[in-house]
Amino acid sequence: MSAIESRTAVRNRAIVGLPQPLPDELLYSAIARSAKYLGQWGPKSLSREIYGHQGILACPDLPGSLGLLEEVSNGVWGITTTQLALRHTLVGYYTHFRSVEQRRQVLIKMQVSSSNLHLSLGICASNVIAPSKFHLCAACTADDMSVYGETYWRRSHHLPGVLVCARHGLPLSVCQFPFRPKGRHEHIAAHPRMLDNVIDYMSPPEYGAEWQLAKASVALLDSPVADQVYDYRPALKLLGYVGRHEGTAGLKADFERFYGEGLLKYFFKPRLDGNRVGWIDEIVRKPRRALHPLKHLTISLFIERHPRRLLESAVPQKEKTWGIYRVEHRRAEARELADRGFSTNAVAAKLGVDWKTAERMLSSLPVSEPRRGVQQDERDQGAWLGLRRENPNASRTELRRLDPSLYARLYRADRQWLMTHGPLRLAANNGRNSARVCWATRDHKLSETVLAEVASLRSRCPPLRASKNRVLANLELRALVHHYGDKLPRTVATLNAMCEGVPDFHLRRLTAEVSKQRTSGRPLSPSAALRRAGINAARFADGGAALLAAAVSASIFSQDKN
Repeated sequence: MSAIESRTAVRNRAIVGLPQPLPDELLYSAIARSAKYLGQWGPKSLSREIYGHQGILACPDLPGSLGLLEEVSNGVWGITTTQLALRHTLVGYYTHFRSVEQRRQVLIKMQVSSSNLHLSLGICASNVIAPSKFHLCAACTADDMSVYGETYWRRSHHLPGVLVCARHGLPLSVCQFPFRPKGRHEHIAAHPRMLDNVIDYMSPPEYGAEWQLAKASVALLDSPVADQVYDYRPALKLLGYVGRHEGTAGLKADFERFYGEGLLKYFFKPRLDGNRVGWIDEIVRKPRRALHPLKHLTISLFIERHPRRLLESAVPQKEKTWGIYRVEHRRAEARELADRGFSTNAVAAKLGVDWKTAERMLSSLPVSEPRRGVQQDERDQGAWLGLRRENPNASRTELRRLDPSLYARLYRADRQWLMTHGPLRLAANNGRNSARVCWATRDHKLSETVLAEVASLRSRCPPLRASKNRVLANLELRALVHHYGDKLPRTVATLNAMCEGVPDFHLRRLTAEVSKQRTSGRPLSPSAALRRAGINAARFADGGAALLAAAVSASIFSQDKN
C-alpha cells in the first residue's frame, strides 16, 4: 500500500460542513474558506482535517498531493481530483500549449506532489513575471458579497500578465499577502477589507491590450490542450520581420511600441542590458521547445492587431509531419501510386512529402523490439531497492550516478514506480527542515577548499592553469558562487586572488622551464625556452622577450629565497 493509500484509509468519513468550491475559485481559496466552517484555525490542524496529513504545503497555483483529496472530492464535492485540478488550479493555463501526454503526466504528478512542477514546466526559468501577491477585483468582490456573503481568490486574477479583471475590465487590487505564503502550510482566505491599491500601469491608449490579454489568458484555463506546433515565422515573414536585414530588431522595436513600457514591466523581467523582449529571438527561429503561455498570447495579439497584417489567421500552425509514414491511409495512397508506375520521387511529389518519407511509406514498417519481460523489471526493481538500502543517505541524483544504466531502464519501464521508491532519507533530514546555513562558517570552509584545489592544480605535471572556471567546476561550486556570491566574500576574494589568468599561467610555465635549465647548467636560447614551455612567441609583439625576462627574474628570486 502506498503512502497516499495508507493516509486516505485513515480518513474513512465525510467531512461535515465543508463548503463547495465556487466558480473559478482556487483550490487554495476553498481550503482557506473551509477553516471557519470546520473550526480549524491552525494551519496544521486544517491540513490534517482536509488532507488527513498535516505536512501538506500550501500552493495556490499548482498544488500537489491531490490524491489525498480523493474521498473529499468524490464524497463531498462530487468531482474527481482530475476535475478538481482542471477547474480549480492553474494547470490548464500552464499546459495549454503542450501535448496531451505532457498534461497527463503533470496531472499524475499533482496526484502525488508538485514540488518540481514549476521547474519541469519552465516557470522558474522563464523571464515572465508571475504574481507576487494576491489580487482582488472590487466589482467581483461586491458581487460575491451580495450572492455568497463572502468573497474568494479567483484563478483568473492570478495569471501572469493579467492586470485587469477579464470580466469587468477594472484594474486588479494588489493585496498585502504574498502569493507564495510565508507560512508554508498557511491558507489565507480573501476578505473585502483586503482591497488595497490597484495595479498602476500605463497602456498605449490606441491599443488597450491589457483587457484583451486578460480575456485570452482566462480562456486558456478551461480550454483543451492545443497539441500543435506553433510556428510564427510565416506570419512574421508576411509582416516583413523574417527574411530581411534587421528584421528581428524591427520586430522587437515594434513589439515594445505596441505594448509600451508601462505594460512590459509587468510582463517580463529585464536582462542585464535592460532589454525585456530578448525572448523574441526564439520566435523568429524554428520552434524547438515550449514557450511560456504569456509569450504565445502577446505575440499572437501583436500579429492579430498589426496594421500591416495580411493573414487570414492570427496564429499560423504547422502540421506535424514526423511519423507520417506510419499512417495507414497515407501508406495505402503511396502503394496505389507505386502500383500505377510512379517512381519514389514521383510519389513524394504527389503526396507532398520528402522522398525519404515516400521510401519509408513504400517499405515495410520496422519491427519494434519486444517489451522487457516482467522478470527483468522485477530484477531491476530489486536491484534499485538494494542500492537504496546500501546508500541510505544518498539523494536520487547520487543513486543515479552509482548505476546510470539501472536508473535509465527503470525510468523507461515504470517511471511512476521509480519516483515513488525514492531515497530513504526522511524529509526532516533535508536542507529545508535542517538548521539554517551559517554562511560565515561555510565561507571559511569553502575558501580553504578553494586554496587546496588551486594548490592541487598548480602542482600538476604537465602544468595546468588554475583558472576560476576550472576550480569551480572541479569543486561543483559554480551555481553556489553565482547565486550566493554576496554571502561568500572570503571565497570570492580567494578565487580572485589565487586563480590564474592566461598571462600568469604563461609566466609560471616559463619560470619552471628557466629554473629547470639553470639547475641542469645547460641554458637554452630564448626561442627554445619559449618552445619548451609551450608558448608561441609569434603571439607577442616583442617575441616574448618581456615575458622571458620576467621569468628569469622570478627564477632567480625563487632560488635566492630557497
